[in-house]
Amino acid sequence: MRVAARSTAATFQARFTLRRRWAQAASALLPASVETVLAPSLGAREVFAMARRRGARCVLVEDLPSLRALHADLDAAAARHPEEAFLRNHRASAEDVARQEAERVLADEIWVRGELALERLRLAGHAPEKLRRLHFPPDREPPQAPRLPQRHGPHVALLAGPALARGGLREALAVLDERPQWNLWVRPAEGTDPRHLNHPGVRKVTAQVQRTLQQVDVVLAPAWCESHLGELAQAREQGIPIIATDRAAGFWPCRAIPRGDVPALIAELDALTAR
Repeated sequence: MRVAARSTAATFQARFTLRRRWAQAASALLPASVETVLAPSLGAREVFAMARRRGARCVLVEDLPSLRALHADLDAAAARHPEEAFLRNHRASAEDVARQEAERVLADEIWVRGELALERLRLAGHAPEKLRRLHFPPDREPPQAPRLPQRHGPHVALLAGPALARGGLREALAVLDERPQWNLWVRPAEGTDPRHLNHPGVRKVTAQVQRTLQQVDVVLAPAWCESHLGELAQAREQGIPIIATDRAAGFWPCRAIPRGDVPALIAELDALTAR
């Protein structure tokens, strides 16, 4: 079910509220004979509490980022880019942070969507045997070319996800100033500063272009925060190089860069075009 509200912040809060209410309602419906219960982040605590009383196995599917880590990552991004007010607008409630962490304690298995999330849970003391990878790689991946073919005109880099500072927009724009032979394709969203779209190397594209990756040479995912971006899976299927931070890489192989490191991002692009 998709929930939309007047703003992005309100939309997320509405979705979290819906998950809590679902968990409260579903917990009363569990049959006595239930053996295994699956539930998503912020929709598991009441369900798992009832399931454990019935002797059932509890499986948590972490389809949301770690909220506590998300707040820390947003704070780091805001410290780097204090002029980006949008970085200070999205914080979950203390209740939701506590709920997410309680769900992990109640779970017998935790399925996560990225190597970073897996490592964070290990460091938090969760037993390795209860952690699982939620990842569905293709049966066959095309080979990844070490360099891009030569082309007439600029190469095209697509910024994965919406064009927001938390997704690395500012870092991607900084590349254009140093490497004018590249164009950057972005998808504007609520919170995108219109001034960033006036750069001569920037082209606004639709979600459809992001999904198909037509004419895209490389996908950039220099995100500051944990992100799960469909463009990365599509890029792997098409053999398109990916440059990403550990927050965005998930379980996909990619050219890794640190957050906020523009020189590292430029170096990876240079390596793809070296002759």
